Amino acid sequence: MAGEKSKSVLLARRLEDAMLEQLVLIPYNIGYHWILLVIDLTLMIVYLLDPINSKINTSFEIVINTALKIYETTQRRRRTNPVWKVVQSPQQPTNVECGFYVMRYMKDLIKDQSIYLCDELTKQKSDGSLKIEGCNDILPVILNRCGIN
Repeated sequence: MAGEKSKSVLLARRLEDAMLEQLVLIPYNIGYHWILLVIDLTLMIVYLLDPINSKINTSFEIVINTALKIYETTQRRRRTNPVWKVVQSPQQPTNVECGFYVMRYMKDLIKDQSIYLCDELTKQKSDGSLKIEGCNDILPVILNRCGIN
């Protein structure tokens, strides 16, 4: 628990340096596996892009939620619980490419946020995950970039 608290404090300090309208990209290692968390500080939404599982893990959820509470307190913002959204994204074919996929997600998001996060392109499924729809021209490009045909 002490380790999670120190991670939360460190992350909250980093969030203080971010501009409110920016998306904050956080590559996160959860024991031999990389995921990407994308935080929208304006809307208090945390997007999860996971190249293998696509499930919210309570260990990093606690770290992120605590960091956001600390951040909101230091910014004197009204405290709200962040909304978590699992984004369906290209999946790695075996168990060793997660770092590559996370870097690719970041590169793609820097170039065009709508690839994964735009509400017009995504629809929430009943399990809380998001499904990319209406982007038949974009999805093959993403899959091709990640080496998935």
